[in-house]
Amino acid sequence: MAHSFAVQDESDQAMSIYRTIVRLFPGCAQAHLYIGMEYLRTNNLKTATLSLMKAKEINSTDPLIYSELGVINYKQKNYKEAKKNHQEALSLCHPDSSFWVMETILTNLAHTCRKLKEYKNAVSFLEQCVSLNSSNAQTYFSLGFIYHLSGQLNKAICFYHKSLKFKHDNQFAQEMLQKALTDASELPWDNVYNS
Repeated sequence: MAHSFAVQDESDQAMSIYRTIVRLFPGCAQAHLYIGMEYLRTNNLKTATLSLMKAKEINSTDPLIYSELGVINYKQKNYKEAKKNHQEALSLCHPDSSFWVMETILTNLAHTCRKLKEYKNAVSFLEQCVSLNSSNAQTYFSLGFIYHLSGQLNKAICFYHKSLKFKHDNQFAQEMLQKALTDASELPWDNVYNS
């Protein structure tokens, strides 16, 4: 029920239920995890950290806890620590982990690597996301954006197009595609094609 409220942006009701779970089941790491996620969603990073650290104290092997701590580090622009937490989250995933957990962690790790200008690593993590879910428009957009940042305009244009195939009404993807096409038009064709 708490998740239902959280999905509908009814944070107060969701938090009330999560807190009730904490009172009834004090050793439930997931309740603390989801409280932390709600605080993170409302950008209350200090309180989110406290809840996530409590969850980690109860269950130090849950990859989502480390992933969410990595998101906090990312929002605080502490990208090296974010990368460390996301890598720890990835190492805690098992072959039977749900694909959305893996995809979330890999996406977060890719964005962190992008911020650190580790473009090859970022591309590698996003390619793993594509192998998990080949119809995620955001993953293709992220690949296009990384290739655009690294000056590989041909690949950027290709991935912006793939993103728009799955979500054609994404205004930002359309704008970035137009920018990549404009950037490409200002270069000799060989430079664009061989990038």
